[in-house]
Amino acid sequence: MSDQVSTNFLNGTGATVVGNDNISLWRYIVTRRWRGVQVQEMEWDKKDLERQLNELKLKFEQSERAAIEQRQVDEKKHAEEIQFLKRTNQQLKVCNEPWNLSRT
Repeated sequence: MSDQVSTNFLNGTGATVVGNDNISLWRYIVTRRWRGVQVQEMEWDKKDLERQLNELKLKFEQSERAAIEQRQVDEKKHAEEIQFLKRTNQQLKVCNEPWNLSRT
């Protein structure tokens, strides 16, 4: 009788057990549950990694926007400084022309 193969249905799936080998059935159940736990943990890990990815994307976008804004501010300051230097240079040229030197 121990050589007979019987099929038990557990959770909608069939487990093949040789004879009345409860140890094989127990191993099957434990293995199935362990795999279920592993799958569940992997799903949780996946969700956690997706959350981390979204947070990192958001941080990247924010830092990218901040860098663009800072670059615009720096370019504006640079343009203003160039304009100031051009005006100063022009004023110095006017003051140093020969006809202006004779007046001073």
